[in-house]
Amino acid sequence: MLGTEYPVISGNSLYTTIDTYNTALLNNGALNPLGARFQYPLTVPIASATAGQGAPQTIAYVQYKSSSNPAFIASPGLVYWVDKTFTTVTGVYSESAFGINGVAGYMLLNTTNYPGSLTGAALAALVNPSGGTSAGNFIWIVVDGYVPGARSAASVAAGDFLIGSTTTFNPARMVANTAPTNRVVGMATTAVASNLSDVIIGGIGPF
Repeated sequence: MLGTEYPVISGNSLYTTIDTYNTALLNNGALNPLGARFQYPLTVPIASATAGQGAPQTIAYVQYKSSSNPAFIASPGLVYWVDKTFTTVTGVYSESAFGINGVAGYMLLNTTNYPGSLTGAALAALVNPSGGTSAGNFIWIVVDGYVPGARSAASVAAGDFLIGSTTTFNPARMVANTAPTNRVVGMATTAVASNLSDVIIGGIGPF
């Protein structure tokens, strides 16, 4: 038990929260225990069943750290565990201690939802201002449950699985009913359209 049933979400939503890393502050500025997980409460009325209502998100509080610090994208993107603490993520598969199989889940923070019309490079600089191997800021990722409008892969159909890829923040397609080639991050519940699919994460791959 964490001693609290509710996460501290400093932004307006999971899509906009960035907590600043600061060694002068308690816990280096982290507002939740690193790696802490919470089931995000449903906000949809029971009488108004909608996609994903029965698959609430499990969110994890993590630190973003990338030595190459690539530009963020315009939708929730795939991230990878940096090391076996399972508290730090990157959008680049080669920066994970586990390579392409280090899939962690989806980072909701993106240029479409974050206010101010920032470019991908500007948002990356805001999240990981020192770049290189320096510690970045704290964000939320989804490690289980339903994520609408997530970055998908070409030709994905509903029921296909998504795995890590060599393209930053992007998954690759694993066609349904084929032998798994890599650790699965989730299953597409909609066909890809404009590079996006709804995705259900967990129970089939990521810790």
